[in-house]
Amino acid sequence: MTSHPEDLKISKTAESSFFQRGSRAKDEKELTSRSRLQKGDRVGDFKLVEMVGRGGMGEVWEATEESLNRTVALKVLHGDGGEKSRERFAREARAGAKLNHPGIVAVYGTGDADGTPWISMELVKDALTLSSFIEGMRGKEDLPHEYYLKVADFVANVGEAVEVAHAEGVIHRDIKPLNILITEEDIPKVGDFGLAKVLDEHSLSQTGDFAGTYYYMSPEQVAAKRIGIDHRTDIFSLGVVFYEVLSLVRPFEGDTTHQIAHKILMEDPPDPKRLRSRVPDELAVICARAMEKDPNRRYQTMGEFAADIRRHLADEPIYAKPPTALQRTAKWVKRNPTKSAVVGVGASALVAISMLWLSAEEAKERALTAQVDAVFAREMALSSAAEASEARDEAKQEGEEAKRQAEIARDQAKIAEENRLIAEEKTEEAHLSAIALEEQRDFAQLEAEKATALAGFLEEILRGIEPDVAMTLDKELMLRILQDASAKLDAGEVEHPEVEIQLRGSIASAFEGVQNFPLALEQHERIQVLENTVRGEDHPLAVAVGLTRARLLSWLDRKDEALELWMTTRDRLLEVEGPDSHLNEVAAGYIAGVLSDLGRVEEGVAMQKSLLESKLARLGPGHPEVRNALSGLAHNYCGSGLFDDCFAAWHEYRKYALEEYGSDHPDVLYADKQIADGYMKKGEFEEAIAQHEALLPRFVVAFGTDHPEYAQLLGNLARSNFDLKRFEVALGYLRETHALNKA
Repeated sequence: MTSHPEDLKISKTAESSFFQRGSRAKDEKELTSRSRLQKGDRVGDFKLVEMVGRGGMGEVWEATEESLNRTVALKVLHGDGGEKSRERFAREARAGAKLNHPGIVAVYGTGDADGTPWISMELVKDALTLSSFIEGMRGKEDLPHEYYLKVADFVANVGEAVEVAHAEGVIHRDIKPLNILITEEDIPKVGDFGLAKVLDEHSLSQTGDFAGTYYYMSPEQVAAKRIGIDHRTDIFSLGVVFYEVLSLVRPFEGDTTHQIAHKILMEDPPDPKRLRSRVPDELAVICARAMEKDPNRRYQTMGEFAADIRRHLADEPIYAKPPTALQRTAKWVKRNPTKSAVVGVGASALVAISMLWLSAEEAKERALTAQVDAVFAREMALSSAAEASEARDEAKQEGEEAKRQAEIARDQAKIAEENRLIAEEKTEEAHLSAIALEEQRDFAQLEAEKATALAGFLEEILRGIEPDVAMTLDKELMLRILQDASAKLDAGEVEHPEVEIQLRGSIASAFEGVQNFPLALEQHERIQVLENTVRGEDHPLAVAVGLTRARLLSWLDRKDEALELWMTTRDRLLEVEGPDSHLNEVAAGYIAGVLSDLGRVEEGVAMQKSLLESKLARLGPGHPEVRNALSGLAHNYCGSGLFDDCFAAWHEYRKYALEEYGSDHPDVLYADKQIADGYMKKGEFEEAIAQHEALLPRFVVAFGTDHPEYAQLLGNLARSNFDLKRFEVALGYLRETHALNKA
């Protein structure tokens, strides 16, 4: 690798440039004779020499500007151009006129000649497009040894040119290989600013035009978040271009625009090194950073993007870092919620840890932002205090002067004294404000430290585990990882108790994921001690830990202990939160369930009915909390063998959900499945089979075949058919269930 990026540029006297070698023939376009303009025609002050390009909106001619005797590229709008085409044409002229950089096609002027709009631009003689260069290289197995250095330098040059546009308030919004010209000297020229957004033209920022070319759009463009689109959309698009020149494959392909849009929004492209093994590792990392889905995780300026490429070319450390295993796993979970719901028990534990890590990273960013804001505000407050202090001193001097002249200026002295008192009050206020802001800064710094510690700890316990391995972790391996993490906490490796609470909560959820409820309970008992110490025993969050501990006791079949703890926790919550607390209702629902489990059905049903009536009166029949209460009541009835009451409760639940959402909503499907399951528990297998079979196609449409509830439907059909001694049918459903679980 060479040490200076400028050494990579080809001499203007080179016999053949790197980019044009072997590629010129592929850049020639067949220019049709459909144009109403012909060689030798005049458009205003311009005489047409030769058509050099034609597109959907207009034509580009080599022309002579006769009054100045200079050769230009003259872009003219097709005669049938509509209002949108004319606006885009005018926008390109306005955007281009603001820019002056050797890497951007210069705009000389614009006008209208007898109804034909035109733009006079720099003529890039014998140029080819980056698109043509890529097409020329795409089929080659062996690339020139200097290929990646050359294209990296080229993309850095493009980035530096676009950075100039951004500095002038111009966002391109359609960066793609076809809009990047390559001169004979291998210098890039960015053109076609027809979709550009000029930041000081407010009407353009609110345009309804769908801007960009799908393959190269940013996620925010695809999602049509027009208000949220800023200069970072160009960074993503150039990242896509960079990926394509590195791998010679577009990162987001599809048969339809919908498929491409879905991939841009939801999928990460393969590592370019998997497509071209010689792609330098650092360039692949830089490319991935530019193509982050979240604009806040990309390079924040085009200059930063280009500078990181320059660092690679100069053998200096780059700023971008490859994503860790935990980062990639967290992103996978976030984008694949359905698949993450059906992975193995070991991997499901990893899901909980991954999402906590993601939350910690976001909290860290928020805290750091708050810290910067607080520092700035504190400096402003101190500046105000200094100004107030100066005013106080001036007022004091005025007072002394006034006293010396008291004989002739008694009133002036009085005014000066009043000013002095006001200035002293302002000084005190400013100092108090500075102290408050300093406390705010310290708090933000502490939050950033805690979030950093949290993310770092989670990274450490999963170091070295790749996502494809992580999502198939077996139960025993995940259990060992979690026990190691718990041991690290026991050894005091985390300084902040609030961070330890979060970590133990995540580890407890993960223990539940591997179905080790005793260890999950142990974590929550430690959390209880920490919460009592940090917040105090009477804090609602400290008291509420008892709800989770009781739930785990119930799952461990320690029902009597669970009931006692739930009752105690509910009484405590009534004391510290009052009767209207949501946590009180949660506790009541748990208590009702465990009462029924202990055979105290009437007490459990009565409590559940009371809870339902309270929610109906407070929230109204259509509220989701009312449906939750109905669900709890129905489960109590079914678990106690009161099937008619159970079905009545589920039908009422279904009615509310149907009125609110329609027949294909998950809540309606959930109620229908519970009713079908109830018939199976009741022993009415024919009715259960009929209802479960009717649900299958509706579940496929709503969720797909990889949803866990779909597999459960198949399992219930197998069970009902088995109980009716239809063994072959039951075996068929079991095979289908097994195939889904294996997939």
